[in-house]
Amino acid sequence: MQLVAVTPENHAGKHFLPIKNYEFCARNPVVPIVPAELVRLVSLAPVVIRERNGHDDLVALFGVQDGINLAVAPDGRWMPSYVPALIRSHPFTIAKP
Repeated sequence: MQLVAVTPENHAGKHFLPIKNYEFCARNPVVPIVPAELVRLVSLAPVVIRERNGHDDLVALFGVQDGINLAVAPDGRWMPSYVPALIRSHPFTIAKP
């Protein structure tokens, strides 16, 4: 995947459409979250601290089997009442230098 910075030169006249299909995250049951989301998520999914690469990450578990996100319906709908910020911001991400 090639990451491209959003700039007026590259993206003038374009617009962002809301996400209507969540198939892009259907195979990832572990979703990183931020502390501000805890209140909305604790009643919807287990929230745990995951150690990865020497850092602790706060994550929500939307499944226990690798490759299956139980929050995504077969037709691509997001079923819980709250969508984590990382998923809502798709396809935007912060690239590491």
